[in-house]
Amino acid sequence: MAALSSFLFVASLAVPSEGLDTVEGKHKIMGVNPKLHNYYEPVAPPQYGGHQFFQCDPLARSGTELVPYESLNDDFCDCSNGADEPGTAACSHFPGAAFYCENKGSVPKLVWASHVGDGVCDCCDGSDEWQLGGCENFCAAEGSKIRQQREADLERIEAGLRQKEEERSHTDEKLAQWKAELEELKAKLPELEAASNAAQVELGELEHEEHKRREAEAAERSGENAEESDVLSGEVKVSFHRF
Repeated sequence: MAALSSFLFVASLAVPSEGLDTVEGKHKIMGVNPKLHNYYEPVAPPQYGGHQFFQCDPLARSGTELVPYESLNDDFCDCSNGADEPGTAACSHFPGAAFYCENKGSVPKLVWASHVGDGVCDCCDGSDEWQLGGCENFCAAEGSKIRQQREADLERIEAGLRQKEEERSHTDEKLAQWKAELEELKAKLPELEAASNAAQVELGELEHEEHKRREAEAAERSGENAEESDVLSGEVKVSFHRF
């Protein structure tokens, strides 16, 4: 039976934004998640003379456990899995036992069954204290605050998306510009290569001419040095003969 308790809690996590927290039937069942309404519909087996009962475990493949329908939310655990007390704390010791807050005007939520009827207003509509009363309904104020926060969050998200789009557009423009510049450079490449080759040829010619000029200057200096050496040699001989 504990399987249904876990199932009911997991299914109740899918909290809808709208809906009643009561099952409209012969009785109003407090604390039931609208997603689970079907599980709280009464059954009337023919063998019981048309009396209405609650199926503690509607998913059971065999041995269905029935309790009188009027025993729901009577502050006593009749079902072995605690499913008959969705609106009280009587079965709060079962794993996953939770109470559904409708919270009209704000956001529906779940509170632990142990918080029901404890004198603390956990639901903004005060429905968790339906047995004691005394809770003010502040769902309108809470809902307004939540909506403002969501609007602010949405505005930030939209601003971020706009900035991202602007950056993407700017990036696309720069990319297109770079592609155009690249194509322009590619078009100029043959001309630049030709100019580079011509410059290399001209440089080679200039280096060759410079080499020839230096060789000529060196040869000229070598000849002048030889003449000076001969002159000096003759002068030395003349001076020697005088002695």
